[in-house]
Amino acid sequence: MLFGCANAASQGDGGSAESSLPAEAATSAEWGEAYPLQYASAKASVNERDGVNHGHYGITERIFAPLARESTGATSTNLAKTDDGYYMISGFHYDADSGQWVIDEGELSMAVQETRVRQGCFDCKSSVFGDYYESEGAEAYAKTLDEEFVSQTIDEVWDCGLCHSDPSNPSEYDSVGILFERLSGGVQESFDEGDRVCGQCHNVPGGSYRAKITSEADLDAYRPYRYGIDADAVLQAFIEDGIATVDEASGAISASASHPDVEIFQGSNHESLGLTCVDCHMVETTDEESGQTYTNHNASSSPLENEAALEYCLTCHKDQGIESTEAMVEMVRGRQAESEQLASQVRDKLAALYDKLVEATSTGAYDEQALAAARDSYTKAYWYDTWAEGKVGVGVTGDAEVHDGGKVVHDPREIDDLLNRANTLLDEAIGSLA
Repeated sequence: MLFGCANAASQGDGGSAESSLPAEAATSAEWGEAYPLQYASAKASVNERDGVNHGHYGITERIFAPLARESTGATSTNLAKTDDGYYMISGFHYDADSGQWVIDEGELSMAVQETRVRQGCFDCKSSVFGDYYESEGAEAYAKTLDEEFVSQTIDEVWDCGLCHSDPSNPSEYDSVGILFERLSGGVQESFDEGDRVCGQCHNVPGGSYRAKITSEADLDAYRPYRYGIDADAVLQAFIEDGIATVDEASGAISASASHPDVEIFQGSNHESLGLTCVDCHMVETTDEESGQTYTNHNASSSPLENEAALEYCLTCHKDQGIESTEAMVEMVRGRQAESEQLASQVRDKLAALYDKLVEATSTGAYDEQALAAARDSYTKAYWYDTWAEGKVGVGVTGDAEVHDGGKVVHDPREIDDLLNRANTLLDEAIGSLA
């Protein structure tokens, strides 16, 4: 199986990267002219689910201006939506005819001034950030967006250069994210390039450590993988580095694992068979109109929504007696439902233990040793749950609609183990405070 972009000639469009793209940087539009099938499939990665756009290109509408939010509680918020189901964003409006988000004339400056989004958020969202890092150094991470940054980056979110650094040779691809490379301390080199290129965004440390980066010294100091890449190892580093915070009401350390995809996948059955993220999420596809084969760049979609990806699954899973793509979907959905059932038990128990911790902390009814042990169990169980879910915001404050057990496919054994361990920890802790 080929990875990355097929060359332009294989598409039958008569173009080639060497003749149609600059020797160095190219804009996404220029990439699109040279590789229309890849580009079109990437742009299709805004997937509508429940009336709301999701996906890599959906990032643009969600983070390039202040988000209008509606409160759902003291510690949780959800994105507010219009009557049409789209996110409400000041300074932008959605143009249904073009399928694009458009900046409202005269409002960009105001929107930029109001936002608190940092430039560093784009280290794993756009190759443009590399230009700012080169000129500003690590201080680029701490700066909030300004109008120049927005104007330079708005068309280059999840751009081609984020994975393909050489326009003249797009079949070569790899991660270019500065933060992932520096924080991993070389560990990322042990990952296959097909995992590493996605792992530059889909990793645990990036989102949490990024807000702490203000200097080169910070980039040199933090090594979240120093004890390993498993859940317990990274949690230990998080706590020691002061990334996790203490919840005042319960006294428990609050640590959430976001996007642990590249960590979970290492050592899984799929990884041991030589598969990578790219194999399943960017499967080779034949264009119905031209008959040309290309690499589908709609990496935001689930393989369960992609017939070509499901056919690829069957090359191995037919040995398990799964004969059709429909049966493949049914098997995976069933496995996800089992995982979600386990996770749901964890979230219910997290809520129950949290209430007990709050009460015990306020009344002083338990000795500190027992209380410390229960708090530690809460911290670990919450971390295991967010690791298994692959999202922040589960547990007490979680939004139920985001829970579907979807991450279990990456490594069912690890996910089941973490959720079972979480349930055991919580049962014991709740019992100790009974």
